Amino acid sequence: MRADSSPDCRSPSSSAPPHRAAPLYRVCAFALLYTAAVIVLRVAVHVAESPFRADVWYRLGVLAGSGTQLLLGVAAGSALWFRSSRAAIMASSAIAGGLLAAHAAAAHYHATFHRLPSERALSVLEHSVFERGSALAESVAAHAPFWLVAAEAGVLAAAVGLSTSRFAGYLRMRFGQRARSVYQAVGAAFVLLIGIAIATTTKGTGQLYFGAADPIIHLAFHGHQPNLPSPRYAPRAEVMRFLQTELGVEAPTPIADPRFPYCRDEIASRDGSSNDEPRDMRGRRQSIVMLILESVGARELQLKHQGQPLMPNLARMAMEGVSFQRFFASGDRSAQALVSMFSGIPPATYRRILAHAPLAPLPGVARDLKKAGFETRYYHGSDLSFEQQRMYLRRAGFDAIVEPHPAEERIGWGLPDGTMFQRMQSDLEQRSREQPHFSVLFTLSTHDPYAIPDDFVAPVTQSDRWSRFASSLAYLDHELGLFYEWFLRHEAPSGALLIVVGDHTPRLPHPTDPTSTTTGEFEYRFRVPLILLGLKPETLARARQRTRVTSGHVDLPQTILGLARVARRGCYQGRNLLGRTPWPKARKVVSLAGEELEFMYVHEQSQRWMFHLKTQVARLYDIERDPNLKRDLYRPQHEQSIRLGNLVRAYHEVGRYLSEHARYAPSHDALRQRQNAGMKPASKGQSEERLRLVSHRGNTIDNQEHSSAKENTLDAIAAAIEAGFEWVEVDVQVTRDGVPVLAHDAAVHVALSSNRAPAAKDIAALEYAELERLGDARPPSLEEALTRFGTRVGFCLELKPQRDVFRQMDLVHGVVRLLDTIPHQPVMVDSFARTMLTSMREFSDVEIGYDLPQQPVEQEWLAYAAQARFDWVYIRADLITEEVLSEARRMGLRVMAYTVNQVGTLRGMNVDGIMTDHVSVLRAFSR
Repeated sequence: MRADSSPDCRSPSSSAPPHRAAPLYRVCAFALLYTAAVIVLRVAVHVAESPFRADVWYRLGVLAGSGTQLLLGVAAGSALWFRSSRAAIMASSAIAGGLLAAHAAAAHYHATFHRLPSERALSVLEHSVFERGSALAESVAAHAPFWLVAAEAGVLAAAVGLSTSRFAGYLRMRFGQRARSVYQAVGAAFVLLIGIAIATTTKGTGQLYFGAADPIIHLAFHGHQPNLPSPRYAPRAEVMRFLQTELGVEAPTPIADPRFPYCRDEIASRDGSSNDEPRDMRGRRQSIVMLILESVGARELQLKHQGQPLMPNLARMAMEGVSFQRFFASGDRSAQALVSMFSGIPPATYRRILAHAPLAPLPGVARDLKKAGFETRYYHGSDLSFEQQRMYLRRAGFDAIVEPHPAEERIGWGLPDGTMFQRMQSDLEQRSREQPHFSVLFTLSTHDPYAIPDDFVAPVTQSDRWSRFASSLAYLDHELGLFYEWFLRHEAPSGALLIVVGDHTPRLPHPTDPTSTTTGEFEYRFRVPLILLGLKPETLARARQRTRVTSGHVDLPQTILGLARVARRGCYQGRNLLGRTPWPKARKVVSLAGEELEFMYVHEQSQRWMFHLKTQVARLYDIERDPNLKRDLYRPQHEQSIRLGNLVRAYHEVGRYLSEHARYAPSHDALRQRQNAGMKPASKGQSEERLRLVSHRGNTIDNQEHSSAKENTLDAIAAAIEAGFEWVEVDVQVTRDGVPVLAHDAAVHVALSSNRAPAAKDIAALEYAELERLGDARPPSLEEALTRFGTRVGFCLELKPQRDVFRQMDLVHGVVRLLDTIPHQPVMVDSFARTMLTSMREFSDVEIGYDLPQQPVEQEWLAYAAQARFDWVYIRADLITEEVLSEARRMGLRVMAYTVNQVGTLRGMNVDGIMTDHVSVLRAFSR
């Protein structure tokens, strides 16, 4: 047998053509070329697009992670390159192209947002990246347009595919005689690289980790919260004493009920005031105005553009009032800030508190102020349905919540800050001065996408994310200046106080930030402004003595109650910043950050501790001496490190218990009544109302034959009415320009050109005019259906879940506007998306139905529906039991069974509504 035809890769032939190289050489060649392509791609994208320059640790991480890419290359090459053929080249190029496209997308995402995507981020991107109307899509497309990702992946994949055979031939000629030793050396290096890659991507954080992290491994190890065991019992007393001492709570104070570890006995003096209440705070109640500044950190006070400060008015307020220098946010999200600022609860470690459904009982500073005779108001320029914010604010005690109506035009997330400032001013000018008030305004314009009114001249003309954010800061500051002048004229003379505080620092890096960060993404920072204005002289002197104490959002409730001269202890964990008791020198404040709350920070004086809760990596910095966090001072065996480690474990233990059992506070008296708890009692005559029978999407199947009308069409609705249905259910999607249309699927088939077959296109990516070109195949608009049939039949409108926040708002607002303008019979609205349902509950008087997940019914789902003041729960028919019916009715909920197409499906259970495709079911239950 001739040497060059032998499959033995150890028998080389210098004259062998490249395509005749032995299979192992072809596999090795493919793996090496693929790995080189990934390294080139990631480094090139990072250097070209990220405001951070790739430092040596990032590059070392990319090299360390090459073991992972080699593994993928060997796996793909083994399947394709044991046979050298044109088909193998094409198939390997396609696979390499797919893998490289994933890496290109991840590299661009990292360069744009300075984080690797989580599972949730990928899900959102999947449904919004091709939508021109999506703010997220605009941010991504500015850095990584589809054509660029495709071109990068395509060019590199073609190079890999076309070069593999030739490179394999070279390897055979070069190393054929020493194949065994070469294989051993390559194998050892291969194992070493894989080991380094796995170790780096599972136990690392900084630039080294993000250089080495393969997106797949990153998602596997860091994409979701680990499945932690649920603690059955309340934390031990010694754990709580240690935690209270470290966090500077007035320890040791007794816990009234071990089941509620954050709740201490109320300790009051004989005159009914708190022991920690300043003496000069007793007497007439003082009104309080509070401004919460979206995405404004302490650093934003000092920012300049072309030598001019971006926020001179905020700096003036800090100069004229008391500005706290070591005041820390609870996290990197507004929802975390709200719970700490109004409930005095430290940030959660396991899941964000407002993610609980039903919402857990919590203290409420506005509720305590209301009991003391205060009027409570809250202003926000956007829809507060998201993250259960509206529900939380009401339960925290705010009587009036002012937010935009769906009919109002918005920019970005909602109304500009100037509009909301004017509304607050108008309301306060018209109210009686006899009653004290607590009025809060949460600004919005500095939230991504940083939309500001067209008539405001932006000082920064560039269009990148940071420049748009800088311009939004200037706009907010302009409106702050106007409001402050009004406050000095109108509110200050009557003794009102003004509190200005940031909710969290910006979630994007400054262009001048250092290249190396502790997380490998952007650097999380937590110092935010807290400014108090209008204090009396004696209180002012005491406040200025405490401007450098370690404090945070969790201290605001006690401070607000002290300023308002209201005595209350309850379950608030913070301290009164203006109290008479000495401030603990070793006091610590905790912040939680990250997509999955994986980063825990502990602030103590100038020290900043960071713990990665999933990998147990710890870091320590002196943030005042080392603001760029260059020198890690952490020493595992140091006494202080051991104590901080104990604090982290105790904090996490308590956090897990509270999260699993929702025992942040006992239910207050009002919540023990069903109506005030949000659990609606059955309406009058509900039990006598006859069974509600609904045609599912207008279907009228009879004798096993479908009606001629296609579902979710005007003809189907007409056929259902003709068949005798008094209710028709239709599915509702929304177009890019906000027009609700009847369609079940999120996509329609559109002919892109006359010589090509129709292609699926998301409805949310098309304008309604584009749908109209489909002729008879177009989905009808909801407006057409209501105009033609609204007075003849009741409609059940199922709002289909939207993956983009803006699309959800568009769908709800579009439906509300139509229901406000078109006469109609009774309407029910249902959805699997709770956020849209709470918006409908707020802005319309229709009946609301919550589509429960298609799993065995959990009591918590029913409790959430009752708490949210929904009317119905929609349950798949085979999941309904007598126990479920009994529990739903106990909570004042009605039950809609779907989709019942046989008379015996419900086994005689007495539900309130039936949704069906069959006319026979209508006839059977109408008797």
